[in-house]
Amino acid sequence: MTSFALKPGERELGGGAVSYIRDIAKNLYELKRQLEKMEQTYNSEPPGERREELWLELSRTRKEYYRVKRILEGAKESPSG
Repeated sequence: MTSFALKPGERELGGGAVSYIRDIAKNLYELKRQLEKMEQTYNSEPPGERREELWLELSRTRKEYYRVKRILEGAKESPSG
């Protein structure tokens, strides 16, 4: 997992750092790309054990995507301190 600590020279924004939100957004973007690729692989895979494994991995990645999305939404809505 990425560290979201404030780096020297970065300014605070709404109780967090601009880089914090940027890092979360990058993470979310990468998860979205990963999900799209996994969905394509899953859809092209014939029924069988491999497809079931892909489904489990796809489900885990989807859960992580929505978890990070909620974190980003919360970071953007944080009141300024």
